[in-house]
Amino acid sequence: MQVGAVAVHERAYAASVLDNMIEVLREYARVQIDAGAEVAITIDGIRRMEARRTELAPDPETAR
Repeated sequence: MQVGAVAVHERAYAASVLDNMIEVLREYARVQIDAGAEVAITIDGIRRMEARRTELAPDPETAR
């Protein structure tokens, strides 16, 4: 994806979109590792990451 390899009918992602995807995946992996869980995308993992984001948010509006 970073080199623009996409299907003929699709547009390549902007660099900022890719950077955001990478950052979210790194955050997800860190949450999973901290929890001692496998780094795999699961419902429990997503819930764990959302709980971490809520925990670290400075206010309820930011948490949403």
